[in-house]
Amino acid sequence: VNRQMGSITIELGIGEPAEYQVLDIIEFNSDRKRMSLIVKCPDGTVKLMTKGADSTMFPRIRNGTDIVSTEKALKGFGDDGLRTLVLAEKVLPSGVWEPWVKKNGEAKNIIGDDERKAALLVEYAAEIEVDLELVGTTAIEDKLQEGVPQTIEALRTAGMKVWMLTGDKMETAINIGYACALLHDNMQKIQLDSTMRTKDLLENLVFKDDDGGLDRGIIVDGDSLTRIFNDEELKHKFVDATATCTSVVCCRVSPKQKADVVEMVRTDKPDATTLSIGDGANDVPMIQAAHVGVGISGMEGQQAANSADYAIGQFRYLHRLTLVHGRVNYYRLCLLIRYFFYKNAVVVITQFWFCLFNLFTGQSLYENWTLAAYNVFFTSLPVVIVGIYDRDILNTDNIHDHPKLYQDGLNDELLNFKVFAQWIFNAIFHSAIIFFVVMFGWGAAMGKEGVILGLDGVGVTMYATVIVVANLKLALHVSSFTWMHYLSFAISIIGFFFFLA
Repeated sequence: VNRQMGSITIELGIGEPAEYQVLDIIEFNSDRKRMSLIVKCPDGTVKLMTKGADSTMFPRIRNGTDIVSTEKALKGFGDDGLRTLVLAEKVLPSGVWEPWVKKNGEAKNIIGDDERKAALLVEYAAEIEVDLELVGTTAIEDKLQEGVPQTIEALRTAGMKVWMLTGDKMETAINIGYACALLHDNMQKIQLDSTMRTKDLLENLVFKDDDGGLDRGIIVDGDSLTRIFNDEELKHKFVDATATCTSVVCCRVSPKQKADVVEMVRTDKPDATTLSIGDGANDVPMIQAAHVGVGISGMEGQQAANSADYAIGQFRYLHRLTLVHGRVNYYRLCLLIRYFFYKNAVVVITQFWFCLFNLFTGQSLYENWTLAAYNVFFTSLPVVIVGIYDRDILNTDNIHDHPKLYQDGLNDELLNFKVFAQWIFNAIFHSAIIFFVVMFGWGAAMGKEGVILGLDGVGVTMYATVIVVANLKLALHVSSFTWMHYLSFAISIIGFFFFLA
């Protein structure tokens, strides 16, 4: 009912609240997978109370304790998709806990040698967290957020491979995998666990060729991942096997292992782009290891959101973030990258054609300040408007409802060598037409006083033509015109003639 810096007050049934004095805290970390409190009970007894994953707690339970029924209960909880913890305690005599608290406090106060400090804290924790008395287990339901199965299905339809990395037991992870549509009955599955030898792991990482086109999935636990990380042959075979899978479930993994999995994929598949999403502090290493990190802010705290590239409120928002905003921005970026090269190639190559006539003397066709204003003033505003507002499909709900549209980006359809070469060829062709039409059709023209226009007149005329052509080229590729588009093109083109005046 009350928690202060050095005490915890609880109420057990009917009666006076009981206050427990907190003497020390052994923090949770990803390697230990447990945490402990040393408390002084109201009757003066000092106890060590520990909670953690069954894999790390059972080896520390007092010999002779019957844990079979507990293991059976944990398996049942896991099959039901519940998250479990094992609880244990032991009484500490004053001759044990007092010197331990003292030396543990001294280790916490070490400054300037973080490695020694961490090593001592781990050593002291392992020293006291032994010969524990099993108290029981807890099992809680961690309900999926709204829209999780639909979001995962949409991501897979879009062509993404979805991996689930969790610290839960294998039974719990499999149950969650089915609940969120990551796994299903009509799927060929490989299950790798700590009971297998390395040879068995290698043999099991082979799918049947006559699977009839079934979806494939791999389920692997943390101990198996450790062996995979330490064996290069096994690692490459594992990555190759996952490349043919639509789903991968990694269970009983630590935060460091989550990050190692991401790094493994990035190293073995350099062309792949990884995205990690999580909602807790234990997901931070994984989020930071990926190309794109997404944090969910909510009940688990803000650590994941604060460490991510993007923060969202619920998992289902990932659907719109990636498949809608991701695709729309990919379309805009590809268009603008192509256009940037095009518009600069047009203005530069016209000068190259001019060099053929001046025998490469270095004489510029355009006045220097005018040339500098080309990207700054006369072709910049439409680029900004297109980059913010243009989209090839006006109704974003249509993009949301058709995830396969995202595959344009996965297949590099909007920006590849062929498309890029077409735009550069366009720039060469347009620059040639502009130069030779102006040079031969306008170059010998005379002014009002019978004077030939000369270099300045030809240069200004050609520059004006380049500005008009460059802006119209972008206009031809705009998919969703608004009044801002019309205004930006008008300002860019008409603005030059005001500048000229």
